[in-house]
Amino acid sequence: MSPKIAICALSLVVTACAAGPAPRTGFLSDYSGLEPVGSSDSLLEQRPPADFDPRRFNAVMIEPTEVRVEDLSEEDKTKLSDVFREALIERLGGALPIVEQSGPGVFRVRTAIVDARKANVAINAVTSLLVGPVSNGGVAAEAEVLDGGTGARIAALSWSRRGGKITEVGLSYTQLGQARSGLRSFAKRLADLFSPPAAPTEQTDRRR
Repeated sequence: MSPKIAICALSLVVTACAAGPAPRTGFLSDYSGLEPVGSSDSLLEQRPPADFDPRRFNAVMIEPTEVRVEDLSEEDKTKLSDVFREALIERLGGALPIVEQSGPGVFRVRTAIVDARKANVAINAVTSLLVGPVSNGGVAAEAEVLDGGTGARIAALSWSRRGGKITEVGLSYTQLGQARSGLRSFAKRLADLFSPPAAPTEQTDRRR
């Protein structure tokens, strides 16, 4: 590979992997409590307050995800929102039951997909033998967890994600592979952020 081609390929890799700043689209009720995680500006979090007691909650209500991406087809919007909801149910429903109505004792979860970029599969096919995929695609999303009784915010997250792990390089050979993977990672991070308590097992109940 000539030096010129190598430089161009490296430039494409750097551009494709750059996550960009975490979004501030106005979806969240407030952005003042968000703080960067580490040295990157691509991930902002608001952790629960010091007096937060997760034991006060016994269920989770997940609102339908808003997809605020104009240049996606309705089919692609549905695909991404379905992936996101399934990931949220998997991460949050394992701890507490999912309910349809908000109220006292219920975590109310609001989410939005605010950016989604498709991988350029044709370009990746050309560069795969030289430097691997260079157009990875990505996704950006925002979420907040509210007290269903009082409306007070418990936690919030804003994240822009481009590309992915080396072990997920194969996802760049489908248009929305990295976007779907990013949404699953987002759901995990959101669940870890406010850590809903696990429901007691029958064995635990008998010991009490």
